Amino acid sequence: RYNLFPLLFFQRSENPEYNYSAVFPFYGTMQNRLLRKRIRFILFPLYGESEKKDFVTYNYLYPFFHWRKGPATVGWQVWPLSGWERRETRIITDTWGDQVTDPGYRKFSLFWPLFFHNDLDLGSDNPVRERIFIPFYKIERSPLRDSYTIPWPFFTFTHDREDNYREVGAPWPLIVRAWGEGKQTTRVWPFFSKSKSPTLRSDFYAWPIYKYNETNSDPLLRQRTRILFFLFSNLKETNIPKETTSRRVDLWPLFQWRKEFDGRTRLQILAPIEIFTPENPSIERNYSHLWSIWKNETGADPSNNSQSFLWNLYREQQTPEATTRSVLFGLIQRVKTEENIEWKLLHFLKFGQPSR
Repeated sequence: RYNLFPLLFFQRSENPEYNYSAVFPFYGTMQNRLLRKRIRFILFPLYGESEKKDFVTYNYLYPFFHWRKGPATVGWQVWPLSGWERRETRIITDTWGDQVTDPGYRKFSLFWPLFFHNDLDLGSDNPVRERIFIPFYKIERSPLRDSYTIPWPFFTFTHDREDNYREVGAPWPLIVRAWGEGKQTTRVWPFFSKSKSPTLRSDFYAWPIYKYNETNSDPLLRQRTRILFFLFSNLKETNIPKETTSRRVDLWPLFQWRKEFDGRTRLQILAPIEIFTPENPSIERNYSHLWSIWKNETGADPSNNSQSFLWNLYREQQTPEATTRSVLFGLIQRVKTEENIEWKLLHFLKFGQPSR
């Protein structure tokens, strides 16, 4: 495979079905690229053809004209003037081998994005009628939920029968009042907001100065307090059945402190990126050492810990067996055990003495 994105795409395989070549925008075919099963084009944007799952879309003068077809589906678009698409309700086999209903729909638009006449989830237990004429109204009706916005986006009334609450926005989302078993909200943005449901809670005062969020989804309770977006963040997660907690405190860009469920802790001084990538351990593993000037890490067993200053200019590591200190990036090391003290110079000169 050879790619010179976005100009040249080339692949050859022992199986000829996987062969393709494309020179963009002149002519070519690609397979399993750009989230599509297959893409063909000739003098793009004059003509393009893309296949996703079992649906094929033919584009002419992309994005203005297209024709789409697939299983029980057909549609066309003359953007932004008009568009229409229909899918029939059908019975399909899911990944578990069960027969399930695949809901259909009818979609029609004029002068996108001003007028829409849509019927969604047809054949399901909750078919939805959606009527939109911007800026005059937006109406959504179904057995489980009704929502009216007249004129859009200023005055909204919602009756959610599934979650059992009513909500009024005037205008939504700036001024909101919701009441019922499923949701209670009082909001006057940006001054204050208090909102809660059986599993969620969200409050703020003088947004974005103070923000609090809580998610109670058994077995996990997640609580987070923020000040000025990411300037300060305090996140606490509790495993309710096991009665264990984890915590992460960030004061951007000065430090980050973490405590894991198993008791491990980590303090890092200077952490300008970590608060924005909390679920990306590769940032910590590959890049954090470039800007952190102090690290203090403790294992699940507190007798295992380490400290590092200025990229290991000074480093100390403690285990139940020994305490190791080093300076100048390890050029001088001192290892102390119960029996003796060993010195290492330049990684190969060693001498020791009995430990007192």
